[in-house]
Amino acid sequence: HTRSFHVTGVQTCALPISAGLYTTDIVIPANSHILSIKLFVTTAWDGVAATFNVGTNSTATQLAVAGTATNTGASVGIVDVLPGTDATRTGNWIDVGATDVRISMLSTNTGAGVGVISVTYVQALNLTA
Repeated sequence: HTRSFHVTGVQTCALPISAGLYTTDIVIPANSHILSIKLFVTTAWDGVAATFNVGTNSTATQLAVAGTATNTGASVGIVDVLPGTDATRTGNWIDVGATDVRISMLSTNTGAGVGVISVTYVQALNLTA
């Protein structure tokens, strides 16, 4: 029998929820498998729009986009951030790629709000086909 052990990690970052791009301190190791992304909204977003994208660069669209109904900070609580039905985004959750990636969040909120984002992943699982 062969045994395989994998390290599961969680990284968390507090962030203000205002319009624009916020680059977090969260860095997911290469070839990791994202299990979940959660946004803990502690102060509801009070701007015109309460949706957001989550990604790995300035467009912040690689992991989740505002068009997914659950990706909103309109009320206090826990938001399960989802990739939606897009095959590319889903693939980016399965394996983040050959290099470490820093998590970014792009908000359309023009008002105020506060949240904490947490990413849970299995480190260096390398599930590329």
